[in-house]
Amino acid sequence: MITREKCEQAYIDLEISREVLKRALESNCELINPANIFDKALVTFARLIHEHFDNPPLVIDDLKMDQEVYDESLDETVLVLGVDKQKNSILLSRFDRKSYFECEFETDRYYRRKKHG
Repeated sequence: MITREKCEQAYIDLEISREVLKRALESNCELINPANIFDKALVTFARLIHEHFDNPPLVIDDLKMDQEVYDESLDETVLVLGVDKQKNSILLSRFDRKSYFECEFETDRYYRRKKHG
């Protein structure tokens, strides 16, 4: 299993490799610096680590129509069909998608995915 620590170390290794390549190219070459290809990879990798390992509770502003979220109260993934911030309510559909219901938004109830541990 890939742990957060292994991912973060791989990120650091990538960042160090980028700097080594960048310095070597700056001292030996006047061409466009291909080390810039690392920039996008580093941003993507950092975001991936954050999204995969961090799972804070969602706030109502995070919820979007047609987004699947984990509902801790129901212990299942639900589909967000609508969000009414003025009424602090959301319209959800259960996994079977055969029915929907409206409920008041509750803090610490909705997550991007099921919480582990």
